[in-house]
Amino acid sequence: MLLLIRYKREYVRSLFISLLASASLHIVVLALIIVVVSRAPVFVPPPKLQTAQRISATVYLPVNPRRTRPQVRPVRIHRSPSQTAGNESGSVRDGVATQKLREEAGRATAEIITSIRFRQIYGFNRDHEYKLAVQTAGEIPSISPNQLPPRFEQYVIVEVTIDTEGHVAEARIVAGVVEPTIEQTLLSAIREFKYIPAKRDGVSIPSQTDIVIHIPT
Repeated sequence: MLLLIRYKREYVRSLFISLLASASLHIVVLALIIVVVSRAPVFVPPPKLQTAQRISATVYLPVNPRRTRPQVRPVRIHRSPSQTAGNESGSVRDGVATQKLREEAGRATAEIITSIRFRQIYGFNRDHEYKLAVQTAGEIPSISPNQLPPRFEQYVIVEVTIDTEGHVAEARIVAGVVEPTIEQTLLSAIREFKYIPAKRDGVSIPSQTDIVIHIPT
C-alpha cells in the first residue's frame, strides 16, 4: 500500500515537472517569435492607383505670348482749341504731358487715401480736406459671351486718370488680357466717362481710379 502511494506521488511530481517544462518552453518560443517579428521589416502594400477623371477643356493664351503686360493704346488728350495736333513734336509733348499728369494724379490719389484713412481712425482731417472723384456719366459696354472664345472668363482692371475738369485724360489696362477689339471697345467707352473731379480744400485736383470689369460683362 505504501508503495502504491509513493508511486502515485512520483507520477504526479513527474507530470507537474513535465507541464512546467512544456510551459517554460512555450514561453521561450513565444518570446523568440516576438523578438524576431519586432525586428523584421514591415511591408506595407502600395495603395491601389486609380485613374482620375479627365476633363477636356481648351486653354486660351494671349495672342502674343511674349507680351507680359497688355498693350497700352493711344489715348485722347483734351486740349484747348489753341493747341496744335497731328505733328510729331505735338505727339511727343502730349505723351510727356500725359505722363506728368498721371504721376501727379497718382501722388494726389495716395494723399487722398491716406487722409481718408486718418479721418476714419481719428475722426478728423490731418491737414487738408479731400474729396474723391465721382462719376456722373458713362457706362461699361456690354461684352456678350458670343464675342468671346468658349468658356472664356477674365477680370480686367482699367486705370483711369481724371484731370481737373473731370475728363478722362488717360485709360489703360493694367491687369488682365483680352482681345484687341474688346480692349479698344472698353477703353473707348471709358474715355468718354465724366466725373466730378477730386478736390483738396475745395480746389479741383487730378486723381486716379481703378475700374474692375468682369468679362463677359
